[in-house]
Order: sequence, then structure tokens, then C-alpha cells
Amino acid sequence: MATRQRTKKQPINVIMGIPCHRRLDVLKIQAEYHKDVLRPFLLTQGINLIFFMVGTDRLEQEALPIDGVTFIYEAQPENILTRKFNRLFEFAKECNVDALMTMGSDDLIPPQLFLDMLRIALDNKFISAPSQLLLHDVLLKNTYVWKGYSFYASYRFLGLGSGRVHTRQLLSLLPSSPFGDDPNNANCGESIIDQKIKNAVVGTGVDFNTITTACNNQLNAVLLSLKIGNTSFNPVSIFLNRKLVEDNTIDINDRETFGWLPETILAKILAL
Repeated sequence: MATRQRTKKQPINVIMGIPCHRRLDVLKIQAEYHKDVLRPFLLTQGINLIFFMVGTDRLEQEALPIDGVTFIYEAQPENILTRKFNRLFEFAKECNVDALMTMGSDDLIPPQLFLDMLRIALDNKFISAPSQLLLHDVLLKNTYVWKGYSFYASYRFLGLGSGRVHTRQLLSLLPSSPFGDDPNNANCGESIIDQKIKNAVVGTGVDFNTITTACNNQLNAVLLSLKIGNTSFNPVSIFLNRKLVEDNTIDINDRETFGWLPETILAKILAL
């Protein structure tokens, strides 16, 4: 008696889009963790993660594990951050992936947070954004807990740009060059893109205030941002001077908090 063959479930295709500029040591660590640790785990969960980095020149290209299939790189020699972000969105549309996750070039995302952000975005059909962050001062070896936007910017209706997931549906609703094209915009059009996202959701008849875009994770499942002096886009000094972080610090060797970081990756962070 013939039996019906089960259809294999199609993977969820996600692009992790990262704009970058130099800081090659951090880029190498980020690429190794995301490509060799995070991606294999996600494949076991039915998620196919592809990396797309928009950098500045051959220095990044030579430092990264580019293969043109799962790790793709393009150079934007003018080094205009808004244009790099616009290219991430354009590329995701071209590939017709299920979702685009934007990621800071000095950030690492725990597997659980990745799954949470993807689940939330697919559930509400549009968007998700992390609400928490740990900042590691590479030089002083201190790890700080960010107080969050609710502490000083309660008007924000979306969380962080890093780790944010945009679904295919949302991408199709956004205009071309959603970050604008102002080369002097130091904040990379954050207020511009957030409002455009909200307008796109509202335009479908959905009340933006009723959808869930974030979750409250324990500190062992939040973004880790590696900051080296003033070379970072948002250096630790800004957070300290404005008292945007908690007074107590966390030891990055604490396996209860950083158990998701393999010892090999942790050692490379400590050696920076």
C-alpha cells in the first residue's frame, strides 16, 4: 500500500544586514560567532541565516569570511551610513527573504534573543526590536547594563535598531531609501525610519499601539555590544557621562549571564 510522502517544511530565510566601517578585530569576532556558532544552531531550528555586510573598502573584505552565498559583502566607498542601511533594505527586498534583521557592527546576539525577535515579528507580521543591551568596555573589561529608552526617551515607540526584525510584508510597504539620503545624519535616520515603519503598519489598518514588538528577557538573552574607546559609533563614555547605565557592572566571565558565548569567542573578546 502506497503511503503519502510528507512535504519537508521550508526553512525561514533571514538576512542579517550589517553596515560596517573598519574595527576589523571586532568584525572578525562578530563574523566568527554569527557564522560559526549562531547560524549552525538556527539551521537546527529551520532558519536559514544569510549575512550581508555593507562596508567601505577592501580592508573589511579581506578580514571577513566572504563566500558569496551565506556571507555576502559590498563596498560603499563614500562611507555614508544612511546609504549603507538603505542598501541592506534594498538587498533584502531583492532576495525576497522572509525577514531582515539589522545588526550593529560591534554587536553579538544570543540565540534565544534571535528566536524571540523573529517570533515576535512573524506573529505581528511587521516588526520587532530588542529593549535591552549590555555594553562591554573592551579596554577596561567592564560590562554595563543599559537602562533602556524608557529611562530617558519614553517617546520612543520602537526599541533598538540592532537586532530589529523587519518582515517581508513590512519591507514591501516601505518606500525606497527608507533611511533618507542625508550624509550628515549622525543618527542614521533613526527617527525617520521609525516613523515610516509606524506609518506603514497603520496604513494596513492595524493599530500600532496594539502590537507587541519586544519582550523582557533576562540578561543572559540580550544583545552584547563590544565598545573600544571612542572608535564606536556610540562609545561607552556617552552612556557613562549621561548616566544611562546601571551603577553595578557584570563580569563577562560570568557563565550564568554569558553562557551562550563559547569559550573560544570569549577568549578573543578578552584579548582585544
